[in-house]
Amino acid sequence: MDAETVPAGADALAVLESAMASLAATDPAGLPDEEKARRLRVLERVDAIGAAVRGRVLEALDAQDGHLADGLGVEAGPGLGGDLRALCLFFRPG
Repeated sequence: MDAETVPAGADALAVLESAMASLAATDPAGLPDEEKARRLRVLERVDAIGAAVRGRVLEALDAQDGHLADGLGVEAGPGLGGDLRALCLFFRPG
C-alpha cells in the first residue's frame, strides 16, 4: 500500500489510527498461522516506516522551534522540550 491508496479527502493519520484500532480489536488466536506471520511482517515494515516518519517530523519540529508552541509550554534547553520527548516515548509501544 502506498500514499496513493488513502481515499481522497481522508486524513492519513485518521486512516492509520483506525486501521491499527481494527487490528488491535482482532483476536489473532483464531487466525491461520500464515495470516499471523503476514501480519507480523507487515507490522514490522509499518513500524520501520513510522520510525522514519517520526524522525522527520521531530527533526522539522525541532528545526523550527516547534517545541515552544507544542501546547505544553516546554523549553528545556537546546533541541526538543523534555515533556514532548517524554510523550513521544510514552506513546511509543515497546
